[in-house]
Amino acid sequence: MKYSIVFSKNETYRITITSSTDDEKKFLEKPISEIKQRVYQYFDQAVKDELGEKASISSIDDDSGFPYEIYAHIALIKDGD
Repeated sequence: MKYSIVFSKNETYRITITSSTDDEKKFLEKPISEIKQRVYQYFDQAVKDELGEKASISSIDDDSGFPYEIYAHIALIKDGD
C-alpha cells in the first residue's frame, strides 16, 4: 500500500492510504470496522518513521471520498503533554 502524509489543520496531519495491488484494493474495500486494526498496525510505524516518535494515528475515517482509499488522522504529542 502507498501512503501520503499531508498537514491538515489544528496541528493534525492526514494520511491517505491507497492500494498498489488487487489484493490491497480488496482489503481497502472491506468495511472500516473489519480493517481498522490492520491499518493501525501497517501505518503507525510508518507515521513514526516519517514524522517522529511523537506522532501516532489518532483516528481512521472511512469516508475519504475516493474509492479504495482511507484517511487516517495523525496527532503529534507536544512536549509536556
